[in-house]
Amino acid sequence: MSNTERAIFDDLLPNRKMWYMASAYKALEKSNELFPNTFIPSNSHNGKGDALRHALWNAYFTGFCGATLAEQLTTAHEENIDPDNPFPQKEIDMDLYNNEKGRLIGETSNIFIVTQNVIDFLNIGGLRYLNNLNPNSPYYPTIYSILIPTDQ
Repeated sequence: MSNTERAIFDDLLPNRKMWYMASAYKALEKSNELFPNTFIPSNSHNGKGDALRHALWNAYFTGFCGATLAEQLTTAHEENIDPDNPFPQKEIDMDLYNNEKGRLIGETSNIFIVTQNVIDFLNIGGLRYLNNLNPNSPYYPTIYSILIPTDQ
């Protein structure tokens, strides 16, 4: 967690803390199931799996605690900048885009179908991931990386 994210999190009621962490965990589990980290460039970092994870995380937490709190926490999360990443803003832009789409889906979806709604949105290209990544782990963006729709 970033310092800002931690400060917001620490002020939450215990049930909201639990929903935040559970939403992140459930999103990670589903993205790993659908996009195992066996492809290069990685699906789990800057690939389609990462796009799905961010959207699901935001959709789940929005369903439990609302879009405003979800936006505050997950935007603050993006302050965790890896000092080795040569183009961190590209990752941040990707994550913020997919976070926003997840919150929109979370606001309009029944909790029982929100997972499928996010997956469907990914499949029609509604989410974004980075192309032209560094071919070595941790698959950082390069100068040539741009956001592309998840149906490509």
